Amino acid sequence: MTQPRTTSLRRVLKAMVLVVALAAASIVVPSAAHAATVPSGWTLITSKSVYPLSSKYISIFSHSNYRYTYPRLDWNGDSYGALVTSRAEPGLTTDKFAVTVSSGTFLFRNVANNRYVCAEISHLTYPGVLRARTSVDAPGPWEKFRLYYSSSQVAWALMSTANNKWVTAHTEYASPLVGLMVADSNTLGTKQKFGFTGWTA
Repeated sequence: MTQPRTTSLRRVLKAMVLVVALAAASIVVPSAAHAATVPSGWTLITSKSVYPLSSKYISIFSHSNYRYTYPRLDWNGDSYGALVTSRAEPGLTTDKFAVTVSSGTFLFRNVANNRYVCAEISHLTYPGVLRARTSVDAPGPWEKFRLYYSSSQVAWALMSTANNKWVTAHTEYASPLVGLMVADSNTLGTKQKFGFTGWTA
């Protein structure tokens, strides 16, 4: 008489383990459906044929403060290469990025240090912070971004493929972190919109 009870208990325990595993997976793994959803009024870009992506380099400025993005190569440790949008005028090698396409996603390599931009999801202080720090021979999911364009707003938006979050220019932060770029938003607002400037050299 004890065997059926034991079998039933084992079945219940297995079901509970499965439910817990599925719940954990739903937390860790970003939603594919969310990633595939294109916001109304926006177009998913998958090639460099659209200007200024077709330029040799681009510079990125925030629609929140109209300042240009560059990596802080003077910072050390886990802050090295952190991207901030705080430069008034573009044109230096630090605010230029070479763009490449990988299976419909985009990689951004900083011209000054020849490193790819990554969304550092495991960063302890600012999870998802963008840093130009990845070796040119080792780009992976953290370095890939989906790119969206709104012709009516003349605006670009970036979504990290690592966590399916929109890249935000945190212009509300105090100096020297003003404009810190972090892939941390579930919504698309002014701080998640950017402009691109093309360069031929």
